[in-house]
Amino acid sequence: MLGLGGFFGAALVVLTLWPALSLASELLRILAPSGLIALGLYLAWTHRDWDRATKSLGLLAAIAGALLGGWLGFTATSGLFALVTTTIGAAAAGNLALIAVSLVRERSARGHGNDPAATYAVAPAPVSLAAHAAHHGDAHHGSAEGPCCSRRSGVLAPRKLRRLLDRAGPAGIRP
Repeated sequence: MLGLGGFFGAALVVLTLWPALSLASELLRILAPSGLIALGLYLAWTHRDWDRATKSLGLLAAIAGALLGGWLGFTATSGLFALVTTTIGAAAAGNLALIAVSLVRERSARGHGNDPAATYAVAPAPVSLAAHAAHHGDAHHGSAEGPCCSRRSGVLAPRKLRRLLDRAGPAGIRP
């Protein structure tokens, strides 16, 4: 939807401001869908708490991937169907580029001892209720499991993960 919307929005601007420019222009048919797709992919991928360098690299990767994929999609076919393949190519290559940035980000964070998955680290569960109570103190008032313990895995996990597991139901199937 972003690709076709980007093309039709750009077509309105071109017809209004540059009537001499053809709507069949290869540049217009690649840039308009790919640019909007790149922006949408970047906004869906980024997190507020990431540093500026990671966000900049992600934006650059989304734009480059979407433009390359859009060009490949456009050259794959001709006619009006080329607009559809441009959109598909831009979305696929943009996603692939952002996946690559995420993998590089995780590897570099692990190399520096800043494991991004460490915020979700899982510790072994205490073997008994007494060990669990000693681990948490009186915070759970004698309950077998506290708000940080996962029922399914039997290991300590963050509260958000437990809520997600509880919502998912057995074997990850939503009720």
